[in-house]
Amino acid sequence: MKVIASAAKKAMVVDYDADLKNHLRIFDDSDETLIKSYIRAAGDYIEKYIGRPILSQNFTVIGYADEHWFELPKGTQIIQSINERQSDGTWLEVTPVTDQLDDYGVYMRYYDEALTDGYEYKFEVIVNCQVSDLVKQAAYLIVAEMYEQRENRGVKYPTSANALLDAESLLL
Repeated sequence: MKVIASAAKKAMVVDYDADLKNHLRIFDDSDETLIKSYIRAAGDYIEKYIGRPILSQNFTVIGYADEHWFELPKGTQIIQSINERQSDGTWLEVTPVTDQLDDYGVYMRYYDEALTDGYEYKFEVIVNCQVSDLVKQAAYLIVAEMYEQRENRGVKYPTSANALLDAESLLL
């Protein structure tokens, strides 16, 4: 399954607020612009580490049907369109026959008799965008590390942040 965010990011992974300022031990807003850039960088890092966008609502999901089932990202709310890849490489819109969306562990399962086993499909979906507490804590650690090491050239993200993101990946 290949998941692509097809719209601009809705928000940042954490807000520049009193909680983050306390975490960084900052008492004024002199570095606000710098910290907001660190927050955006942390969000990009987290999305790449987890392997799926977490700050967008509109997605394009491309993958293969397994019998009449198709895997969609967790939190899928609306399926806007379903397209089947044709032999000439074009996409043909599919009209749903039976429309069933189940919350199935780490992903959503979509069942439709119109899907053919082994065929490639492209779904345009809207996902309920939520940032978990694990992701927020990882973002805090990453932003803190970047802020602390802001004058050094070789910033490495803390392994504790990666451990939180590994836990998040298991929950997705």
